[in-house]
Amino acid sequence: MISDGTGAEVVSRIAAPMVGGMISAVVLTLLVLPVVYYLWRRHSLLG
Repeated sequence: MISDGTGAEVVSRIAAPMVGGMISAVVLTLLVLPVVYYLWRRHSLLG
């Protein structure tokens, strides 16, 4: 993504969304999904 060799311009255009997707997948998996699961289970136990 930070290279400047032959074909780097094309590869960096592909690499930027790929890195963003990998980071957002980790955040979603480690932070958002456990919170949603906790809230869902808490709601089903109270109701």
